[in-house]
Amino acid sequence: MTISPQNLREQHRLASDALSRAELAVDTGANIYAQLGVSDAQLKQVRRGLIQKARTQLAFVADTALKTLEPAGLAGLPRGRDDRADGGALSAGQAALASAWSNLAEFETLRGAKDASIAAYRKALEFAPDDLTANAQLADLLESRHDLANAKMHAERALRVDANHFTASMALARVLMRQDQFAQAERAAMNAAKTGAGADDRALAWALAGEARDRRGETAAAFAAFTQANKLMLQRYGQLQEASHPAHPANVRLLTEFVARAPAIGAATPFSTPAPAFLIGFPRS
Repeated sequence: MTISPQNLREQHRLASDALSRAELAVDTGANIYAQLGVSDAQLKQVRRGLIQKARTQLAFVADTALKTLEPAGLAGLPRGRDDRADGGALSAGQAALASAWSNLAEFETLRGAKDASIAAYRKALEFAPDDLTANAQLADLLESRHDLANAKMHAERALRVDANHFTASMALARVLMRQDQFAQAERAAMNAAKTGAGADDRALAWALAGEARDRRGETAAAFAAFTQANKLMLQRYGQLQEASHPAHPANVRLLTEFVARAPAIGAATPFSTPAPAFLIGFPRS
């Protein structure tokens, strides 16, 4: 939406209230990235950085846009310059509000608070309806909340801005899969497979394309897609997987050295008392 000078202060207040709530919650919420090796301290640092960005953007609204626009005729203040002369300040304030809400949305995502993140992205899009990241992330969140119609709408809106956006392509592909539109889902997934920044992203896209092909009965093509996904994952993690295997030469060498250094292990002492065993069976019907 395009806000009026009179509405800018109220919108600034709403965003400031959300920022205050975020500041109180900076140390709460689960670490949903722990399995990726992100420590609690690292995650909190990122959260605080997002809050600082939102704080800076809202300070800009207060110190620049509001102070510029108030003399131009906000309610209760004397009218100064023509409102139209300050359109630049109003547009800048609106853009800053969109950025502040986007940072708050990302903060809530990092806390695992999906509903709060969805609400914040929707606020960001009130001020910047065509924002690429906000539309793509909102599509991803809405699909996870089973709101397929709105997820598709926001994914398509993001793809109109950037036809190769990975998150939007994957969100659209998942929506189309759930709507049994497998050919369209494969196209969206293959678009993501070409544009994914990392091996993990491309592997996920190939796997989704394989699922779409499988649902269409194209077994050989599905197998080829799954194979490509596996190749990407092996390129990324295969060396780590091999290195952790007990039969890896390095691990065999370490175990051999340990046994050589360890004191001799005597024969096991036999049990002096019986150890009864119980067999439990279930009749088959």
